[in-house]
Amino acid sequence: MSETQSEAKPEIRSETRKAFVALVDGGQIAPADSNRAAVIAGVFPAGRQWLRFLDVLLLCLGGLLALFG
Repeated sequence: MSETQSEAKPEIRSETRKAFVALVDGGQIAPADSNRAAVIAGVFPAGRQWLRFLDVLLLCLGGLLALFG
């Protein structure tokens, strides 16, 4: 399944996550606002990214079960 240019989401990078944690730890983002800021910054995966992760995870687990089960 190929996504069009407008549907493509940027990948979550560890640098983004590290920078976000540094901002929260440094007090520049209030802990009470950290969840909202994380969603806006794209630190959490979007819906399609979760589905792709689950697809790959279940495929791998099914393969292991078929191999060793």
